[in-house]
Amino acid sequence: MAVLVTVDIAGLSQQQFESIARDVGTSTQLAAGNLFRAALPIVGGWRVISAWESFELFQTYMRERLRPAYERAGIEPTRLEVATLAEVRIAS
Repeated sequence: MAVLVTVDIAGLSQQQFESIARDVGTSTQLAAGNLFRAALPIVGGWRVISAWESFELFQTYMRERLRPAYERAGIEPTRLEVATLAEVRIAS
C-alpha cells in the first residue's frame, strides 16, 4: 500500500537539501518506488513530502541511501511521519 512521508529537518538550508539530493542521486530523477517528491523551506529548516509505492520501498531507500547521506552531512531529521494513503492519482 502506498504511503506519504513527511520529513522536517531543522536548520537545513536549500543548499544542504540540494547537496543531499545530489548525494543520493535524486536531484534529477526519483528513486525507485518514489511516486513524487515536493520540498519547501519552513520556519527554521526544510520539509520534504514524498509518496512511495510501499512502506518497504521507502524503508529500503532510507536505510541504503538517505540515512547514510544524512550521516555524511551531519544532520538528523527532526520529524519523520508516515501515513498510509487510501488513493494516489498522478497526472500523466
